[in-house]
Amino acid sequence: MTASGVRPQALVTGATGGMGGEIVRELSRTHDVIAVGRSADALSELARQTGATPWVLDITDAEALAARTAELTRLDVLVHGAAIAAVHTTETARPEDWERQFAINVFAPAELTRQVLPLLRESRGTVVFIGSGAGTRPVPGHAIYTASKHALRGFADVLRIDEQRHRVRVVTLAPGQTGRNGHPVRARALHQAVVGRGDGPVPRGCLPRRPPHRHRRAPSGRDRAPLTSPARREEVANSSPAGQIAVRLCAASGACRRSH
Repeated sequence: MTASGVRPQALVTGATGGMGGEIVRELSRTHDVIAVGRSADALSELARQTGATPWVLDITDAEALAARTAELTRLDVLVHGAAIAAVHTTETARPEDWERQFAINVFAPAELTRQVLPLLRESRGTVVFIGSGAGTRPVPGHAIYTASKHALRGFADVLRIDEQRHRVRVVTLAPGQTGRNGHPVRARALHQAVVGRGDGPVPRGCLPRRPPHRHRRAPSGRDRAPLTSPARREEVANSSPAGQIAVRLCAASGACRRSH
């Protein structure tokens, strides 16, 4: 609840995907959720299960996106879950392939963030980018996807610095692989590259690969504790919306059932 006793509001893109659906289910326990996706049937079912408000929308359509975000009077959490990962090497990738993946994976999150930034500043809200290991290391055969995830992480890093004065929290989560329905494809560790301001517990494995900026504290040993114990998962989930999402995706990837 907010200070006024009203449930905070979250907007989740890619809501009909495996991870997106899990995020909506998790946040709907504590937030009023707007679930954004392109499948009306899938969103209708998700809304039935969670009480979320469905927005059938192509996030690459900036005008349609602006028309819907103009309806919002408040926003506390923005989760960028929509992405595509078509396989392309440098040899096979055409300009239209680059344009499509960057439109969904980079340009749309940047534009949506711009549109709702005044509301996030007003609420001192949280922006969560669902990233990937491809955002920190190359993935053979995925030239466009790797480039797009590097770009998304770079955008998130700059946004975090720029919005610090407005107290907007920016977090990047890079979960382990999950299936379309949110179930594990293989039980691999959750690589949670959580790069926040350091104002909440950060699970082990979340440290940036470079020294933190001056406005971040270095996570303590306690912050690095793994999510394999129920008590630790509860602590992280209660720390922030990003913590809720991290724990939910940890369970979906199978990482919470094994040590890091």
